[in-house]
Amino acid sequence: METFDGKSIPYGDGSFDVVMFVDVIHHADQPMTLLREAARVARQAILIKDHLVEGTLAYLTLQLMDWWEMRAMAFPCPITIGR
Repeated sequence: METFDGKSIPYGDGSFDVVMFVDVIHHADQPMTLLREAARVARQAILIKDHLVEGTLAYLTLQLMDWWEMRAMAFPCPITIGR
């Protein structure tokens, strides 16, 4: 496993057939930078699974889910309660 700073994927161009982000993009300070890096290291495709903020309580629900999942990992989350 390689350390990843959230900006530069530590692999060469075309290193992987597919790059997959699962519940990651909404945590990125610079999501377009991250997507460009994924395009650089992916030969065939980028798969993205993330959350949509739709509906009355969706934003609060996402904030609470992120807090619950990341509370023990000291993982940065730009979406915070009270923002």
